[in-house]
Amino acid sequence: MKRHPSLVPLSHDHHHGLVQARRLRLAAERDAGARTRAVQDFAAAWRGQIAPHLDREERCLLPYVTPEAHAARLVTDHAALRDLARAASDPGTVTAEQCRELAERLESHIRWEERELFRSLERTLDESTLLRIGAALDERGT
Repeated sequence: MKRHPSLVPLSHDHHHGLVQARRLRLAAERDAGARTRAVQDFAAAWRGQIAPHLDREERCLLPYVTPEAHAARLVTDHAALRDLARAASDPGTVTAEQCRELAERLESHIRWEERELFRSLERTLDESTLLRIGAALDERGT
């Protein structure tokens, strides 16, 4: 399915998030040094891309998200990701299990947004609303 142009920048961000999730998953199976490097890379991506992406979604998409279950999941998933990122703030102490959990949660959330949330928005919102979302995303740095 072709993504509405207003949501394409978010999908591009998701690609980068999936790359981070894959790196974390692979590092979980390796030694502590590999985990530390992967978590350091994730921390940089978190500060520069992922956390701002979550903030933009909450400001620009959340007001239009229906049903309520989707809105609740968006907020809950974002909160869980923030908690996991905080727990990984000292890369040298991240365990293989924490690395794996962060990777799984990040990937699961991104896949849900792409497969369910974005499709729901594209089905239920009219063109002018989608364009308004795109403009709001552009204003906020997507």
